[in-house]
Amino acid sequence: MNKITKYNNNWKKLLLYEAKKEKIFLKNEEVEMFEKYLFLIEEWNKKINITSIKNKEEVVIKHFIDSLLVLKNVSLSGIIADIGTGGGFPGIPLKIVKPSLEIFLIEPIRKRANFLRTVISNLNLKKIIVFNGRAENFNEKEKFDFTISRALSDIKTFCELSLPLLKPEGYLVAMKGKETKKEIAALKSFEKKIKVIKNNQFELPQKNGARSIIVLQKCFT
Repeated sequence: MNKITKYNNNWKKLLLYEAKKEKIFLKNEEVEMFEKYLFLIEEWNKKINITSIKNKEEVVIKHFIDSLLVLKNVSLSGIIADIGTGGGFPGIPLKIVKPSLEIFLIEPIRKRANFLRTVISNLNLKKIIVFNGRAENFNEKEKFDFTISRALSDIKTFCELSLPLLKPEGYLVAMKGKETKKEIAALKSFEKKIKVIKNNQFELPQKNGARSIIVLQKCFT
């Protein structure tokens, strides 16, 4: 990890500043974890596609802060499935700042799953597990208090994957762009199985795009 010392502090100042604006006060050890995470993203990106974003400050805003903003909208607790986590977003940033969460990172691509295990090991994170496979092949049903996803193409698919995994009255958290009306309208076939609890829209810092966080609840049947 010696190479990590080559970094300037611009990205770190940005992380601290933007997190503080959202009343997320990062501890020194948490910032160190984000630094190791950033280093690993850059190193692995040379070999496989972890993220198309190369600039450190953009990674901070579009991956780290974007992930942490979930905490402004949802009171996460218990056991969480991050479906299609890719490079570990939002699961790993959430785990860094809220270590009490038990998180399963569900990722079908083997090389990315190996990257996630490397991050977990290097950051010495506990109670976070990588499942290298598809969500529909996860063999424990009704296990999770929350499912969350930032990478899936549409909310309907996310609901189809989530419902078997969620406990009764569990929650789904969909991280999306600005335009969500059509996707929410497409959920009509699920109206007896889920209900929309919240649809919050906001702008990422530094004019990095519009976001929506949609929270749904599995109806008890």
